[in-house]
Amino acid sequence: MIWTPEARDGAARAGRLFVAGREVETPALLAVVDPDPKKQLVPLEEIRRAGIEVIMTSAYIAKRKVGEKNLKERLGWDGVLYTDSGTFQAYSRGVRVDPEESVRYQVRAGADIVTPVDLFSLPTDGYEEAFRKAEISFKRWKAARELAGEVSAPVQGGLHPRVRALFARRYSEEGARLLAVGGIVPLMEAYRFKDLVDALVPVLASRPPEAAVHAFGAGHPLLFPLLVFLGVDLFDSAMYVLAAREGRYLTPFGTFRLEELYSMRELPCSCPACSSVTPRDLMNMSREEQIKFLARHNLHVSAKMVEEMRERIRYGSFHKWALAFAHVHPRLYEAFARVLTRWRGYLERERNALPSSPPPRGCYLCDLSPERDPLPEGRVRAEELLASITRRAYGRELGGAVRAAREGLVWEGKLIRLKPPKAELPEEALERLCTLELRREPGERIRKGDVASLKCALRPNQEVLAVWRGGRRRARSLVSLAEFALASDEAVIAELL
Repeated sequence: MIWTPEARDGAARAGRLFVAGREVETPALLAVVDPDPKKQLVPLEEIRRAGIEVIMTSAYIAKRKVGEKNLKERLGWDGVLYTDSGTFQAYSRGVRVDPEESVRYQVRAGADIVTPVDLFSLPTDGYEEAFRKAEISFKRWKAARELAGEVSAPVQGGLHPRVRALFARRYSEEGARLLAVGGIVPLMEAYRFKDLVDALVPVLASRPPEAAVHAFGAGHPLLFPLLVFLGVDLFDSAMYVLAAREGRYLTPFGTFRLEELYSMRELPCSCPACSSVTPRDLMNMSREEQIKFLARHNLHVSAKMVEEMRERIRYGSFHKWALAFAHVHPRLYEAFARVLTRWRGYLERERNALPSSPPPRGCYLCDLSPERDPLPEGRVRAEELLASITRRAYGRELGGAVRAAREGLVWEGKLIRLKPPKAELPEEALERLCTLELRREPGERIRKGDVASLKCALRPNQEVLAVWRGGRRRARSLVSLAEFALASDEAVIAELL
């Protein structure tokens, strides 16, 4: 499993996750389904038509309902099947789930991505308790990798960013390429979106660039812009069914009760479920028909919003749109303000998360938002580049590093070094095109392991010159210098033009 980039706008990123021989476009919505197809409110065929490429189901519930059967065959699903171990059921219902048997069952059931049984961190857990649960979860993940192929890495840690960051790094160092942030459902249920930001950003800031991050249980479309703004790649939704059973009609701007729809002249949506139904028709439906209608609508509106966000990232308008969307709910606004203040360094680190198009000025969030490019166009001295990076990302000057930058940044094996100053770097070497020296002739995409030397500070979407024995060709960098340093050898870092 590996994620490769296609476009970015700020920290939001669009790309493809390669898993089980398939390509999944991200950001992606994962639909949570009932393991018994007879009880599934929205047919799998309609879920497929809505653009959903990955479904999730609970291994704990599946084992109780359908037993030892191949879930993909039973559901008639030819996409990616991602199984949850039942950790949330263990937390919410107080049941015990055997860690080893859960993983073995998921493998027998034909899951493409398996989830180990982790320990659910509560928002009230102290540092030591959160660390203990995260440590046990990490050990269970390592044991699960001995039994299964693709295993998601559940990152616990409660409301302790240091714990979240520490274990995100430990998982990444062990080769995890799907980090699943757990223990966040209570935060979302209580609309504690600022705390949700504090739980997610440490994981996002600590992952290698080829790793995807999954926000477990984040299924309300109100939250999607915030999650993608932070850099989350996957989120799963059982909300489309749960809300339907409670008579709730989801929209990106909030929730309507079923009774509120009756008084409308037209439904505020044109999805396949709503396009052929009027509020009067809805009022005359049976309770069972109403629930099925609401589930279909809730799924379609969620899937459509994710599709729109992918396109906005590719077009370069997502950052501005997300800041405007933040005004939909006061708690959401507070969460955006949180990431733009407390976690601003994450957005500005190495200039790797600046928006593709600058937001307008004149509102609080817009004025907090990082600028598109703090450096002037044209030739820039190396010390000016590093001075800008350190000043904007960390709020201080790194004088020694800046002075040492006169000879430029050099990639040597597993380490990025600042070569000691000898002479001024030639002006031509400071132009936009810098050189990637490759060990061999590349394919259409260049991986980090192909790079023999790097003598410039990479930036996302920067044109570079790929040079190898017997050839040279222009390419586009897909990562920043910081992401290049964190990447593994198989990570895609540039593509030929």
